[in-house]
Amino acid sequence: MDATTIQDAVDWLVRRWSLSELPTPWAVGGVAAALVVALAWRPAWRVLRHAATLVHEMGHVVTAWLTGRRVRGIRLHSDASGLTFSAGRPQGLGVLLTVLAGYPAPALVGLGLVAAAVSGYAGVGLTATMVLLILALLLIRNAFGLLVTLGALAAAGAVFWQAAPMLVTLFTLAVGLLLTFSAARSTVGLWAVRGTGSDPDLAAHHSVLPAPVWIVLFQAIALAAAGLAVALAVGAAL
Repeated sequence: MDATTIQDAVDWLVRRWSLSELPTPWAVGGVAAALVVALAWRPAWRVLRHAATLVHEMGHVVTAWLTGRRVRGIRLHSDASGLTFSAGRPQGLGVLLTVLAGYPAPALVGLGLVAAAVSGYAGVGLTATMVLLILALLLIRNAFGLLVTLGALAAAGAVFWQAAPMLVTLFTLAVGLLLTFSAARSTVGLWAVRGTGSDPDLAAHHSVLPAPVWIVLFQAIALAAAGLAVALAVGAAL
């Protein structure tokens, strides 16, 4: 590969990194309305919720890497549950942080994408999403998880390739709102799975705080992120 080809590739990526166009009020309203309908319609929710699960598991992955643990892979299941396999010390701060990272991840990533979309940095948000999905693709260890990841990568990749500024902005905004809404909705169900080995149960095992405290914390983060995301979207629409 010669220097000209490398420079062309870098220029291509920089152009996509820089793509963005501030959304119009009608566009923001349309995205929000479509998401409300999709989340309320059970067949659509059964498909869309896997996006939050994927980001949830990647939250575990990234935190495991940052704390020096070895990640062996992730699995996504058709019931929207998932598993991340990591190796390292069985106790300590590293494993606790890895456990805790799952539920806040969709809320915080979603909030970041919404902020990027309404502030002129949608291209940055979409590029980061592509990187996250490519990393996930390398770590998936089951067929259903591969299907989900390829589907998400195909959708994001199509928008990335088309490089239409408004499309990039609206896609980034939609994914961000989807993740924050999904995070808030999923934490509501944590009380029902308490005692079954869920993340709050594992966090309680690795800390001095009981599972209900961790559930409330996860819910607070998710609801705060959803509220801020809505406020940013409304502000962009006004």
